[in-house]
Amino acid sequence: MKFENIIPPIVFTLLSIMAIVSFMMLIISQYYSLKTQSVQLKNEQLETKTIELEYQAVKLKYKEYLNNN
Repeated sequence: MKFENIIPPIVFTLLSIMAIVSFMMLIISQYYSLKTQSVQLKNEQLETKTIELEYQAVKLKYKEYLNNN
């Protein structure tokens, strides 16, 4: 087998592998992007809930203050 006949299959194989790896990296990137967005959304919901609970606590303290005076 001549060296010239070996090069095209090797090039084709390398290009195929590079295409598959690029596609896999794109999928992984999108997956982690969605995971990050999900975590950010959960954090925002938790922050909102925390603010609501703090507001309710302040209202209760204020009512207690009014009842004691």
